[in-house]
Amino acid sequence: MKVVRIAQGKAVPLPFRFAGTLVILMLFVGMHAYLAMHVFVLMAMVVSSLLPALWSSVFILEIDPANHIIHEYVWVMGRKFGKKRPLPPLGRIYVNQVKTSRHMHSYGGSTLQLKGYECVGFLKFSNEETLELIREEDCEFVVKSLSKIAKKLDIPFKFNDTVTP
Repeated sequence: MKVVRIAQGKAVPLPFRFAGTLVILMLFVGMHAYLAMHVFVLMAMVVSSLLPALWSSVFILEIDPANHIIHEYVWVMGRKFGKKRPLPPLGRIYVNQVKTSRHMHSYGGSTLQLKGYECVGFLKFSNEETLELIREEDCEFVVKSLSKIAKKLDIPFKFNDTVTP
């Protein structure tokens, strides 16, 4: 069996990435005014090395059935930060279609409610423990991705197309 890696999304939300980038740019402006040019260039190189880490950090779930390990970690520029734990016996992968509702409030007092559906994929172990693998609005993508993973791990796959409230 092969190792399965599932990217579960960015570790730093988009507004924080923009805010972090702006803080770093403001540090550049402040350093430029008060430091000598060669010190400023050196400090700019050090501080700018934080930008790729801020923008590229990703949550990853790694399942290694050969070594019986689950590794949930944050991947940042080639480094893994997380814990490994033993892999219980695998049961099945299933996908549920779930109703979603989001509320958006404006300063003027109006509210917009967005309703829709989302597909959530789970890995269920033999000991009845479940692990969320993926959550996406595109159900075809979730079913296609998780059916490949189920085939790779040699476990059953089920799509529950009845909507769960």
